[in-house]
Amino acid sequence: MSGVLGHIQVVEVGPRDGLQNEAVVLGTADKRELVLGTIAAGARRIEVTSFVNPAVVPQMAGGEELLASLPREPGLKLHRTDPERSRRTASDRCRSRRSQFRRAGHRLVRHTQSRSLDA
Repeated sequence: MSGVLGHIQVVEVGPRDGLQNEAVVLGTADKRELVLGTIAAGARRIEVTSFVNPAVVPQMAGGEELLASLPREPGLKLHRTDPERSRRTASDRCRSRRSQFRRAGHRLVRHTQSRSLDA
């Protein structure tokens, strides 16, 4: 198959995308165990958290503490999203990569950021 890429990179987004939609809010220690299990399973790129308002998305509370508690090892890339400019200071303190944030739609943005796409 000529023209096909030689490799792909999979980014595991469960700790961020999966948890933010759950009704149950996990504590930071439980989220840490989830990420450590994901690392142990072989994931090398993991989207760990999002720096959104925890009053609006309580599942993402404790992101800075979570990232600080995780191991750093060669080849492991820990990502976070930080769609809110007001939260970038905390986000930038973390030793992680900022994921490109793409807005999925007006309803999601209104919910997670308490504003519209036009704001």
